Parts: sequence; C-alpha cells; structure tokens
Amino acid sequence: TEQKAIWHVLAAIYHLGAAGACRVGRRQFVSFDSAQKAGGVLGCEGEELHTAVFKHHLRQLLQRATSRERTAAEAEEGPRLTAAQCLEGMAAGLYEELFTAVVSLINRALSSQQLALASVMVVDTPGLRNPRHSAEERGASWSELCHNYLQERLLEHCHTHTFTHTLERYAQERIPVELENPENSPAEVVSALDQPPPQVRAADGDPRGLLWVLDEEMVTPRSNENSVLERVSQYFSGTGHTHTRTHTRTAELFKMLMRVLNAACVPAVRQCEQPLQCEVKHLLGCDPVRYDLTGWFGLIQNNPSSLNATCLLQNS
Repeated sequence: TEQKAIWHVLAAIYHLGAAGACRVGRRQFVSFDSAQKAGGVLGCEGEELHTAVFKHHLRQLLQRATSRERTAAEAEEGPRLTAAQCLEGMAAGLYEELFTAVVSLINRALSSQQLALASVMVVDTPGLRNPRHSAEERGASWSELCHNYLQERLLEHCHTHTFTHTLERYAQERIPVELENPENSPAEVVSALDQPPPQVRAADGDPRGLLWVLDEEMVTPRSNENSVLERVSQYFSGTGHTHTRTHTRTAELFKMLMRVLNAACVPAVRQCEQPLQCEVKHLLGCDPVRYDLTGWFGLIQNNPSSLNATCLLQNS
C-alpha cells in the first residue's frame, strides 16, 4: 500500500544513517548489517544499493573510455565526492522522492471528483530565515539562503503585480492616479542572487547572480568560495544609491510606506570583515542577513547518488 511504501522509504533513510560511510580508504558502508536492512526495506540487494550509493563513478569512467570526445557532463563534474557525500546524496534523493509523493497524496485527498470551475493554489513558505532573530552569532547557511531566495522571489512577484502591472494598466486606460512606482524593489536583491549571464558570449565583467557564480566557480580548477564572494561583491556592492526625492501623499499611512520604500539604499551585497562571509539586504534592506559561504561547494556539487535514488525506487 501507499502508506507502507512511505514507511519503507523512511526506514531506509534511517538505516542508511546507521550504516554510515568510511572516512578513509574505499568508499563503502561502515555497518554492512544496517546497509542490508536499508536494501531490504527498499526491495533491492545489498550490492545493488552499494553500487547506487558509491560506484556511480564506474559508469562515468566507462563512458569516458568509450567516448573520444570530452562531454559537457565531464567538464561540469567538479571535485570527486567523498563516501559521506555519496551517502548523504542517496538519503537526500530518497527524502525528496518521499516528500513529492506525500504532497501528491495530500493534493489527491483534497481534490474533488467533480469538474472544478476555479481552483486556488496555496503557497505556504517558512518566511525569512535569519540567525540573528534567534540570537545566534553565526552566518546563515546554504539552506537558509534557499529559503530567503524563495521569499524574495515571492516579494518581487507581489511588488510587480501590486505596483508595476497596476500602474501600467492605469496608464493604458489613461486614468490619472497620484501614485508612482516605488524606486526600491525586491528586484535588486533577486538580481544579486539569480541574474543570469548575457545570452551572447559574456565578458568576465558582466554581472552574474550569486547562484550563477557558484555554478561557474565550482567547476573552475583551484577555485574556492572566496572567489565567489569576491566576484559577487564586485558585481553588486555598488548598485545601491541614495534617493532624496520625497512624495506628497494625502494619507499618513501611505507616506510612511513611501518613506520605507524610498529610504537610503545600501549595497545589495556587502562583503563582511569575517572571512567567507557577506551580507545581503533582504526585505528591502529592513532585515539584512549575514551568510557564511564556508563549505558551500560541497553542498551544491552535482551528486549522482541523489539521481540514483529515483532509479532505485522505480526498480524496487
């Protein structure tokens, strides 16, 4: 049954954690008994599970030996994965498939068999993550950046539909309104995070967002997180400028809103004094978050073990 399958995947994740991975020597499990239990609940042999977790590089070596041309996938591999990273990738892949299945079951239970004339999609996000809110003296992590990036994209979507599209519609209808599009918007921070390189051949000085710079530097020989920080700070540390223009509004509440939106800007990304740390001005600069980029290359590196989790479940 579906419920039994969910419990089996959860049990497999637990037993994989108990199996562990060798830190030195060959890439293999520490506890073969726990690995056998994980394979049992997944419906596969222990050797098949071991191959899916640790030996995916053998398939890549075989492909290179039979191919004369250097493929793009080979160029984007990055550093060789450790045994612990392989194991974490398999666990993450299983959890991702499990989460997708649970969401699908929830949506199926909420849906109706009758023909719907309209539907409502509910987007429930965890909100902005900032260690400073919980009095933690540390930089935010990669996972917290992902949460905050989602929050900024939603804010940009709301800003665009509330101000930009509304004012454009008024202009098309030639309706005069005493409202101007705020000069400060979430788009500045969003660009600092995900601005893609130009479609044409890009020069080194063309700005790219943090996510794109991470992808480029991760596959660059002898590069590290410090190179990412220097490039992003160079691209976006000078984008802020001071707004001195004031707006006369009839409602006091609206004046307060405009003062917030048109407040003096700070750079979208500012390099901190601490090594490998930068500050991003989230929520229009009202809630800056300090990030620690230490170890991010290992977190975002392409992990074939995660992809093998899907095949393992399909064949189980």
